[in-house]
Amino acid sequence: EVAFVGVQEAKIAADEIPHLETRFAREGWTLSAEPCLVSLEGGRSAGVALLARDGIGMAPLTSANCGVHVPRTHRAGYWVVEGGPPGGFVCCVLHLYDCVGPSARSNADMLNSTLVLLRALARPFLVLADWNCTPAELHATGWTEAIGGVCVTTGRATSNLKTCDGGVASRELDFAVVASSCAQGCSARLY
Repeated sequence: EVAFVGVQEAKIAADEIPHLETRFAREGWTLSAEPCLVSLEGGRSAGVALLARDGIGMAPLTSANCGVHVPRTHRAGYWVVEGGPPGGFVCCVLHLYDCVGPSARSNADMLNSTLVLLRALARPFLVLADWNCTPAELHATGWTEAIGGVCVTTGRATSNLKTCDGGVASRELDFAVVASSCAQGCSARLY
């Protein structure tokens, strides 16, 4: 049974979150979201969310409740989740910028901030993300090794869209990175 769903490009405005929390609760899920950006014209960009089955405790990580800087943005959400390993774990939902690669400054800054946070917390972790790069491209940055994680993939394409150079590519861009200490038995599915 699915326990968690990470949502990237959720496009949920801040004023819509309470209504959606209630709606998902009726279906047996707890929703927590970082709102998207809303332009003056009403366009929406990014936004991330975490859904957990009822009975699984989760709370947003904030600098106030964990004692270290938590870089929450419209592209990065961080939660502490009860259950699993003793003491629970940290769940991150990220949405990297597309068409620039994982080493571009915008993405490298997000990855570095997440690395610093997870090292400071020294807890098991699960990072669910639209990486906008393949597992091999992410691994080539050295980030998965530096964070002490392994990629958990479906082995199937999650994107079949036009590329930034006008071509078409089918690639797996949505996958998880799990703390190596917790990776045994982890699996990922597409929905």
